[in-house]
Amino acid sequence: VLVSIGGKNIMFDCGMHMGYNDERRFPDFSYICSPGGATDVIDCLIISHFHLDHCGSLPFFTEKFGYNGPLIMTAPTRAIAPLLLEDYRKISVDRYGETGFFSTQQIKNCQPKNVVLVHGEDKKMDFLIDKIDDQFGIPSFKPANGEQISIPCEPHIVGSITKETFKTVRTNGNHFDGMLVKGEEQLSLLSAEEARVKLGLKPVSINLNYKLAMNLDITPTVILERLHTQLSSIISDQKLGPFKRQLDGTLNLNSVHITCKKEEAGGSVVHVLWAVEDDMVGRTVSDILEECGEGLIVN
Repeated sequence: VLVSIGGKNIMFDCGMHMGYNDERRFPDFSYICSPGGATDVIDCLIISHFHLDHCGSLPFFTEKFGYNGPLIMTAPTRAIAPLLLEDYRKISVDRYGETGFFSTQQIKNCQPKNVVLVHGEDKKMDFLIDKIDDQFGIPSFKPANGEQISIPCEPHIVGSITKETFKTVRTNGNHFDGMLVKGEEQLSLLSAEEARVKLGLKPVSINLNYKLAMNLDITPTVILERLHTQLSSIISDQKLGPFKRQLDGTLNLNSVHITCKKEEAGGSVVHVLWAVEDDMVGRTVSDILEECGEGLIVN
């Protein structure tokens, strides 16, 4: 039941049809919102009680249609609903092999994370708070009439990551420049190239650069040799990988290239060029040069 009150859209109950064993068991929420857009349409969801024809589609609505707004139910419903949902899931999936069902984790994710107690005697509410904390381990609140409370939220985002990307994250000390791409059921953490392929985008190369003028009476070859020694030590300490010297004297690390050219007016210019996917390394090198300047070469 969807009701508009005072400019707010309130949904009462989120049940399933017990007479079907296919996708028709769940309401067709596409009439009111697109997958992932439920919170933009529904301001509050109230579950009246724990029967499956009143709460059976809750994991489907929160985890697949993305509703993460206020969810209100009584403490007994909060306690019993997950048990009934998991029991029904086991019968449908584990015993009869049905597909398109929600998972155990999705049942856990969709449950309210806080309890608000109102209109009760103070001692009784304290007793309930202790019981709720003991049984569920979730915080409880008991605001006075007319009192406003602020409940902190910790969003739970279900996602996936490929083995290759996971290895990259571990290699880079848990630092990773990538993209979160939304799929039908969850988010995926992908590298830039993986995201481009998945989204069907054409490759675009974006290069960044940094230049530093050095008024030193030494050749570009010597400057690059000294840079190689200093940067290799610093970059290695940060676990970003070693720089490699090429035959022409330039320094390379992935797409990061460091060159040095003699200026006609005197001195030399160090030029750092890197692709956007190696922005962390490129900016680290440019920051080191910016901070140390000629001292990096002289020392």
